[in-house]
Amino acid sequence: METSAEAGIIEKKQDLSNWVPHYTLAITLIGLGILVISLANPPKDLAGLFLLAGLAALSELSNVELFHSSHSNVSVSMIVAIASILVLGPFGAILVQLVSGATSEAKMILAQRSRLPQKRASWWRRSTFNVGMLVV
Repeated sequence: METSAEAGIIEKKQDLSNWVPHYTLAITLIGLGILVISLANPPKDLAGLFLLAGLAALSELSNVELFHSSHSNVSVSMIVAIASILVLGPFGAILVQLVSGATSEAKMILAQRSRLPQKRASWWRRSTFNVGMLVV
Protein backbone atom coordinates (compact mmCIF):
# COMPACT_ATOMS: atom_id res chain seq x y z
CA MET A 1 0.00 0.00 0.00
CA GLU A 2 1.38 3.42 -0.97
CA THR A 3 1.69 6.28 1.39
CA SER A 4 0.48 9.71 0.33
CA ALA A 5 4.06 10.89 -0.23
CA GLU A 6 4.77 7.93 -2.49
CA ALA A 7 1.57 8.50 -4.45
CA GLY A 8 2.66 12.05 -5.25
CA ILE A 9 0.10 13.67 -2.99
CA ILE A 10 1.62 16.36 -0.85
CA GLU A 11 -0.50 17.85 1.85
CA LYS A 12 -0.17 21.61 1.96
CA LYS A 13 -0.79 23.38 5.19
CA GLN A 14 -2.64 26.62 4.85
CA ASP A 15 -1.16 29.77 6.28
CA LEU A 16 -3.95 31.24 8.39
CA SER A 17 -1.91 34.04 9.89
CA ASN A 18 -3.74 36.63 7.79
CA TRP A 19 -6.89 35.86 9.85
CA VAL A 20 -5.25 36.84 13.16
CA PRO A 21 -6.09 40.58 12.92
CA HIS A 22 -9.72 39.73 12.14
CA TYR A 23 -9.91 37.29 15.06
CA THR A 24 -8.36 39.73 17.51
CA LEU A 25 -10.68 42.51 16.32
CA ALA A 26 -13.73 40.25 16.73
CA ILE A 27 -12.75 39.26 20.29
CA THR A 28 -12.04 42.90 21.16
CA LEU A 29 -15.42 44.06 19.84
CA ILE A 30 -17.33 41.25 21.56
CA GLY A 31 -15.53 42.04 24.81
CA LEU A 32 -16.30 45.75 24.41
CA GLY A 33 -19.98 44.98 23.84
CA ILE A 34 -20.15 42.78 26.94
CA LEU A 35 -18.32 45.46 28.91
CA VAL A 36 -20.86 48.11 27.86
CA ILE A 37 -23.70 45.84 28.97
CA SER A 38 -22.03 45.21 32.32
CA LEU A 39 -21.42 48.94 32.86
CA ALA A 40 -25.12 49.53 32.21
CA ASN A 41 -25.97 46.90 34.87
CA PRO A 42 -23.53 47.49 37.75
CA PRO A 43 -23.86 45.38 40.89
CA LYS A 44 -25.68 46.88 43.85
CA ASP A 45 -22.84 45.96 46.24
CA LEU A 46 -20.27 48.60 45.25
CA ALA A 47 -18.16 47.98 48.35
CA GLY A 48 -17.86 44.31 47.37
CA LEU A 49 -17.05 45.32 43.80
CA PHE A 50 -14.20 47.59 44.90
CA LEU A 51 -12.91 45.03 47.38
CA LEU A 52 -12.86 42.20 44.84
CA ALA A 53 -11.41 44.48 42.14
CA GLY A 54 -8.62 45.45 44.53
CA LEU A 55 -7.99 41.80 45.36
CA ALA A 56 -7.91 40.95 41.65
CA ALA A 57 -5.35 43.69 40.99
CA LEU A 58 -3.25 42.62 43.95
CA SER A 59 -3.36 38.96 42.94
CA GLU A 60 -2.43 39.89 39.38
CA LEU A 61 0.65 41.70 40.66
CA SER A 62 1.76 38.77 42.80
CA ASN A 63 2.47 35.57 40.91
CA VAL A 64 3.02 32.01 42.07
CA GLU A 65 6.17 30.37 40.72
CA LEU A 66 5.42 26.89 39.35
CA PHE A 67 8.85 25.35 39.73
CA HIS A 68 11.90 26.91 41.27
CA SER A 69 14.09 26.18 38.26
CA SER A 70 11.54 26.92 35.51
CA HIS A 71 10.94 30.64 36.16
CA SER A 72 7.31 30.04 35.09
CA ASN A 73 4.72 32.05 36.97
CA VAL A 74 0.94 31.86 37.10
CA SER A 75 -1.54 34.40 38.35
CA VAL A 76 -4.09 33.49 40.98
CA SER A 77 -6.54 36.20 39.92
CA MET A 78 -8.92 33.59 38.48
CA ILE A 79 -9.75 32.57 42.04
CA VAL A 80 -10.92 36.13 42.68
CA ALA A 81 -12.82 36.08 39.37
CA ILE A 82 -14.73 32.96 40.36
CA ALA A 83 -15.49 34.44 43.78
CA SER A 84 -16.74 37.64 42.13
CA ILE A 85 -19.12 35.62 39.93
CA LEU A 86 -20.60 34.07 43.06
CA VAL A 87 -20.75 37.32 45.05
CA LEU A 88 -21.53 39.95 42.41
CA GLY A 89 -23.05 38.02 39.53
CA PRO A 90 -21.76 37.89 35.95
CA PHE A 91 -21.83 41.63 35.25
CA GLY A 92 -19.94 42.48 38.45
CA ALA A 93 -17.42 39.74 37.68
CA ILE A 94 -16.81 41.31 34.26
CA LEU A 95 -15.88 44.59 35.93
CA VAL A 96 -13.55 42.77 38.33
CA GLN A 97 -11.91 40.99 35.38
CA LEU A 98 -11.51 44.34 33.63
CA VAL A 99 -9.44 45.58 36.56
CA SER A 100 -7.45 42.35 36.55
CA GLY A 101 -6.79 42.59 32.81
CA ALA A 102 -5.80 46.25 33.01
CA THR A 103 -3.40 45.47 35.86
CA SER A 104 -1.90 42.58 33.90
CA GLU A 105 -1.41 44.75 30.82
CA ALA A 106 0.16 47.58 32.81
CA LYS A 107 2.54 45.09 34.40
CA MET A 108 3.40 43.62 30.98
CA ILE A 109 4.01 47.04 29.42
CA LEU A 110 6.31 48.09 32.25
CA ALA A 111 8.22 44.79 32.05
CA GLN A 112 8.68 45.05 28.29
CA ARG A 113 10.25 48.48 28.39
CA SER A 114 13.50 46.92 29.50
CA ARG A 115 13.52 44.36 26.67
CA LEU A 116 14.52 44.83 23.08
CA PRO A 117 11.63 45.59 20.71
CA GLN A 118 10.25 42.61 18.81
CA LYS A 119 8.17 42.42 15.67
CA ARG A 120 4.79 41.90 17.30
CA ALA A 121 1.37 43.44 17.34
CA SER A 122 1.13 46.84 18.98
CA TRP A 123 0.71 46.95 22.75
CA TRP A 124 -2.74 48.51 22.23
CA ARG A 125 -3.92 45.61 20.07
CA ARG A 126 -2.48 43.01 22.49
CA SER A 127 -3.95 44.79 25.52
CA THR A 128 -7.44 45.21 24.11
CA PHE A 129 -7.46 41.60 22.92
CA ASN A 130 -6.34 40.27 26.31
CA VAL A 131 -8.91 42.37 28.16
CA GLY A 132 -11.56 41.26 25.65
CA MET A 133 -10.62 37.62 26.24
CA LEU A 134 -10.93 38.09 30.02
CA VAL A 135 -14.35 39.68 29.61
CA VAL A 136 -15.62 37.01 27.21
